[in-house]
Amino acid sequence: MDRQLDNQGASASPTGLSPSVEPHAGLDGSATSIPSAAYRTKWMDPDFRRDAKTAHYCGVCQRDLKPGQPYRIILFRFDHYEAVHNEDWQLAIPEGHSGEGFIMEPIGMDCAKKLGLEWSREKGA
Repeated sequence: MDRQLDNQGASASPTGLSPSVEPHAGLDGSATSIPSAAYRTKWMDPDFRRDAKTAHYCGVCQRDLKPGQPYRIILFRFDHYEAVHNEDWQLAIPEGHSGEGFIMEPIGMDCAKKLGLEWSREKGA
């Protein structure tokens, strides 16, 4: 994690936002930088010990999502496995940005509740 902690384990940033700037390449190959401090992120704590048996599975625990089973959608930074807060998706991937380095995947309700529902969106929203 790229956040620095003080002696009490609290984030050094008073806002809790990550101060790093990650370079990304645009669709035309030009370098762009989206400062992650512009949006909130949270470590997802993924569990990749199992292999999904279908193509429709939770992006955090890789358990298969059964047809009709409720789920949500999560946006995360692929390189750090940090979820982007639901309200900050437009800040993380502004109009005109390729979205490279980010992934949108389904997340099962158990994992969504564990992470916090504010870090995902209802499917179709």
